[in-house]
Amino acid sequence: MAGEMVDGGKRKLNQAVDPGRPCLVRQEPRADDELPPDAVPVGTRMLRPVPAPDSEAGQPYRFRQRHNIGFGKISGESSAVNTDICSNWLANVWPSLRAGYCDDEIYNADEAGLFFKLTRGKTLRFKGEKCSGGKLSKDRITVLVAANMTGTDKRKLLVIGKSKSPRCFKGVSSLPVFYENITKAWMTSAIFEKALNYWDDELRRKKKKILLLVDNCPAHPSLQHLKFIKLVFLPANTTAVLQPMNQSVIRNIKAHYRNQLVLKMIEDIEY
Repeated sequence: MAGEMVDGGKRKLNQAVDPGRPCLVRQEPRADDELPPDAVPVGTRMLRPVPAPDSEAGQPYRFRQRHNIGFGKISGESSAVNTDICSNWLANVWPSLRAGYCDDEIYNADEAGLFFKLTRGKTLRFKGEKCSGGKLSKDRITVLVAANMTGTDKRKLLVIGKSKSPRCFKGVSSLPVFYENITKAWMTSAIFEKALNYWDDELRRKKKKILLLVDNCPAHPSLQHLKFIKLVFLPANTTAVLQPMNQSVIRNIKAHYRNQLVLKMIEDIEY
């Protein structure tokens, strides 16, 4: 790039400048011209700092602001979902499935992996201060989240870990969650069936019937013996759009957990 020197209304090319640094434009001062506070006087002329092209005050930034353009992270699987299948299922299949069930009796359940020791990779620091840390933790558990359509009934989380009796359970008589263990801390068809059998027994005592929506992953077998749970599977490759728990519910649970984790770390700091 080359800077431009304005002198007496005529433009001349100046020497090349670094695009990452602001350049200076020399202008004749005018009586009605309001000079910026960072202008530099040179004789009878003023040198005005011109923002670098990529800075917030530069031309690309102003262009984005003018046309309401922002940055966004490309994530999720919704772009790969066939919208025709979703629309057809919602219009033709779903009304007949939910017939006879009110909103309080329609539930959705879905699993999510939780890296329960993982902390944020970014932090505040002073300029010039070196910011370094160790490897990020990859210790993982699986959490099954379930709730009804209105949000009035949120099931206790089903947590699947690796250890049968973790040290943190020592001296604990009862847990606020259901806990299962398996070598890789994944959901299996046996754990899923056990959880639904327990839930079905609860509903039998309450004399209540529900409709439960789940995705069609291999860990979710079709259980025909359930008396008070009608198990419905979502169409294949549509959970990113049709799965209610994917609509920020699981994300909020992870955000709240991360918040509590950071607060616990702050409490444990010895001053």
